[in-house]
Amino acid sequence: QLQFECYPADADNTEAIRWGCSPALCQVRAVRNGVVMICGERPGEGVLSVFAEGVSASLRVKVRPVITAIRLSAGQIQLRIGQDAGLSYQFAPADAMLPDIAVTVADPSVVQYQNGRVMPRRVGETDIIFQCPQNGVHAVCRVTVTPSNGERGGLSKAIKTLLGGI
Repeated sequence: QLQFECYPADADNTEAIRWGCSPALCQVRAVRNGVVMICGERPGEGVLSVFAEGVSASLRVKVRPVITAIRLSAGQIQLRIGQDAGLSYQFAPADAMLPDIAVTVADPSVVQYQNGRVMPRRVGETDIIFQCPQNGVHAVCRVTVTPSNGERGGLSKAIKTLLGGI
């Protein structure tokens, strides 16, 4: 994104504005409310220019590659109630545009993911999905949560409570 302002502010000939990039690395897709939406065509460095009625302005741009893969530190995690585990990601290529990776837990009643940690909430299975919203590239970690040592699950605990802790 790039901020853009016309002078004078009441200019009525904004349709005369033309954009260009040399070499042809990027393309201006839209200009709305002073925000210029730029789409990279291929990685590299160049100059983005704007032209209108004999006036021009330019700035250097660097178009970085988009993410082509997300790699997780684990494809599967098995946890017991009461223990947690780390789960991190890396993206490729390493020089890709810094993305906003969306992290979603398919069933948040089973685990919570926060700050690189997977924390169990109840016995069950779920997926943690890491996705790049710009292009849909994603990776999935399957998480299985089992009861803590000595417990056979929630029903076992309820029966023990009813029988007075036997």
